[in-house]
Amino acid sequence: MSDQNLLTHAGERTKKLGSSLGKLISSHVSNSLPEPSEKKKVHTPPPPAKGHSNFILGLKLLPGFLTIVFIAARFWDFNGIKLNFYGNFLALDGLLTMISVSGLIGYLTNWLAITMLFKPKYKRPILGQGLIPSQKNRIAYRLAQAVSTDLINPEIIKQKLIESDLIGTYRRKGLDLIHNVLQSEAFRNELKGIITEYVSSLVENPDVRAEIAKEIISKIEDSLDNNSMEKMALKAYMLMRGEHAQRMVENAIAQLPQQLESTLTKLDESLDKIPPLIEEKSEQIEEYVSKSLFSILQQFDVHQLVEENIQRFDEERLSNLIKGTTNEQFQYIQYLGALLGMIGGFVIWQPVWATLAIGLIVGFIWGLDKWIGD
Repeated sequence: MSDQNLLTHAGERTKKLGSSLGKLISSHVSNSLPEPSEKKKVHTPPPPAKGHSNFILGLKLLPGFLTIVFIAARFWDFNGIKLNFYGNFLALDGLLTMISVSGLIGYLTNWLAITMLFKPKYKRPILGQGLIPSQKNRIAYRLAQAVSTDLINPEIIKQKLIESDLIGTYRRKGLDLIHNVLQSEAFRNELKGIITEYVSSLVENPDVRAEIAKEIISKIEDSLDNNSMEKMALKAYMLMRGEHAQRMVENAIAQLPQQLESTLTKLDESLDKIPPLIEEKSEQIEEYVSKSLFSILQQFDVHQLVEENIQRFDEERLSNLIKGTTNEQFQYIQYLGALLGMIGGFVIWQPVWATLAIGLIVGFIWGLDKWIGD
């Protein structure tokens, strides 16, 4: 067998050895891993407070109520009715129309303002484009700046890792895992079998044994001094009994697998030394892992990552992202406009009395809140 064929043969067997060792380690590591804990709950937004929820529901009914009032006012709107308030006559004519129209205007203007934030999603010749889609790049930059500065950055992650002792925890878990695998009798037996099979596969071919025997004899000759008696005796022996020496070495190589089985009993001692050795170096290992991880974090540009990801969003996806996180608040503002519009209608109807009444109500609520809170 040529040297090239010998290398190919050895390479194939070594590749097979690596594959077998990989499968062995993977199998025993998987068996030694603890049972996976229950999946973490998917985070959902907390529900609104009960009082707040009822208030929102009431606000949602307000536009429909005002529409009904506006339609009813087309047929009757306090026509000719006056209210005597301490000698002051307040004409109620058109009050329903004024209040309903003011409330609907407040609702519709807020609805229009919120709608113009997101629509049109794509630029139109006359209508233009919504504020948020048109400012996508600026929003991406500002959002990335906020996230990288105040929410997630290498220093925050580093501090969290230190506080949680995450690296130390996984180092201890890893050491326990290594100890469990190496102490497994099944693992040790399979490892010895793989090594024995590897050596047997290398020397089972006569041509391979011949090449190895030649290489061994050549190495022995090269290790002796040129003018020494030992080298001269070896050359003389090889000249007369070279084939016999070759066969002796080949036979010794062929017996390696059988001899290896008894030699591999010492493998247990070597495997027993690995966990204590790792434990002895655990602080250095943890320090190295920490420094490497922190070095990677320092090179991690959160700002650029967030900004690039947002810029890849199309206008519709960006709008949906913002609406998905603020939709409840937008609805609150939108329907609150109807209530504020109604209050504005009362002010238009009776500026002085309405303003005075609103001031008294606001002052009473504020004072009551302070009294209860303190």
